[in-house]
Amino acid sequence: MTGWRVWLMGAVVLLPSLILAAGGAVHLQNGLAVNAAFPIPLDISTNTPVPIAAYADAADVLRHANIHDGDTQLSLAEARFHAGEKPRRILNQVEDGLVGAPASAEGWTFYAEVLAPSDPEKAAQALDQAFTLAPYDYFWAGRRAQLAAKIWNYLDNDTRDQALRQTRMLWYEPTLRNEVFLLLSTLDGDKLLTRAYSDDPNTLRAINRWVSARRRQLQSHRS
Repeated sequence: MTGWRVWLMGAVVLLPSLILAAGGAVHLQNGLAVNAAFPIPLDISTNTPVPIAAYADAADVLRHANIHDGDTQLSLAEARFHAGEKPRRILNQVEDGLVGAPASAEGWTFYAEVLAPSDPEKAAQALDQAFTLAPYDYFWAGRRAQLAAKIWNYLDNDTRDQALRQTRMLWYEPTLRNEVFLLLSTLDGDKLLTRAYSDDPNTLRAINRWVSARRRQLQSHRS
């Protein structure tokens, strides 16, 4: 057997092992990047604010992760966003992330947030997809409500109903009540809350009393 045939047969035998080794190296690199960025990706998923510098550091690390890992790319895009980058600069990365992780309700909500300033109609479609995947999302309920208030005129009836249900959850879940306060600090947040409790004026009055008390409490702490 000639030398080139021996070489070719050896290459064929080794090829599967080389492919597996290359794939393992990619996964290892991705895992190392995600671990180095911990716990910021988890904080992002649970909507837990951290210092801007922490987002920037996490983004620097996650840039070395596997570009085909959709969840990691979405975490990178969100870290960049919270570090202060403009939505238009991260839009392509969010879309690439959703290609790799199409079942990420968090990713679709974030995509809607990024789109809202420039394409509210498309943002409404993305928010609808997020509700379809996770209609009772806990950690992102407040951000979904704020987003729905912002693009309300572009939502279809089903998405509006889901947004109102999510808004009511902010009050029914005591641990989420601070999100009610945040919602009312945004443009049109009060309109969304009024819509959510249009047939329950007693609860709306209770919310208003709670918000007033919370504002007095914050003012007393500042003085």
